[in-house]
Amino acid sequence: GTPSRIASGSFSTSYTAYPFSCRFLDEVLHDMYPGDLYVASTGNDGYDRSTKVSKMRTVGNPAACKNTLAVGASQSHGDRIPAGAKGLEYLAAFSSRGPTYDGRMKPDLV
Repeated sequence: GTPSRIASGSFSTSYTAYPFSCRFLDEVLHDMYPGDLYVASTGNDGYDRSTKVSKMRTVGNPAACKNTLAVGASQSHGDRIPAGAKGLEYLAAFSSRGPTYDGRMKPDLV
């Protein structure tokens, strides 16, 4: 069979509607490389320093694209975990998160 490939990117644009770059990437992955996977970082814009809370709707592109696997950051554990944090199974406060502009939940994986 045809081998699958995985590509990874750790960059992000700001939170926007479905831009040309996502349409292009989604079409290429779906039509030309259906067995391949693009893994993207959701970004680090999830924490609002002024209100000291995590913000929704901060996931940028290409993590918000439909045919990418979006990965968010988990919290630390052990001595490095801040007071009040819940541990590895929870999304870190700074990690960007959805929903996407069209309502899909992201990240796909933490």
